[in-house]
Amino acid sequence: MNFQAVEAAQGNDVTINAIATSLGNTEYTKQKGTPFMKCKLTDANGRTEDVTVWQGKGHPIPGSMQGQTLSFNLSCKVNGQYTNYGGFWNASAQTQPIAPQPQQQGQQATQQPAQRPQGNDRAEGMVRHGVVCAYISAGVDPDIPTVQYWTEFIMTGQSPIPPGQNQPIQPTEEGWQH
Repeated sequence: MNFQAVEAAQGNDVTINAIATSLGNTEYTKQKGTPFMKCKLTDANGRTEDVTVWQGKGHPIPGSMQGQTLSFNLSCKVNGQYTNYGGFWNASAQTQPIAPQPQQQGQQATQQPAQRPQGNDRAEGMVRHGVVCAYISAGVDPDIPTVQYWTEFIMTGQSPIPPGQNQPIQPTEEGWQH
């Protein structure tokens, strides 16, 4: 998940992994003395936002975590042209490091070969399960190379070399060309 998903949740909490780009000092609200930190977080898309991380009954994010990928439960409130992000740090969550991609700024990106998301074994397993179920419901005995082919295609959106072929399937005006 990323900041775009937080916005789309319309005030509901969303768990995202983000790089703690900058960690502020612990401050306290004037009304109740609730501790918080002003932080800058960068999501996997390279988008950096100012986020208020509430400490609640937890601990502040240690300065040694700056530059690390951390998990956060975030929501946002939109007030006119401003969007305010806030939430909590999931101190016990296991995270995989992310490398943010630079944001596209109105320019065409060069076409790069699609790569499978790292550390997304559960999603891949769910896709593989769906492929096998589709074969079984169609009355066809699924073979492993074909299941792997379709799983790769679904995960990356690009056609790898299918089993028994020497080149990838290519889209044409008439459909997919073998």
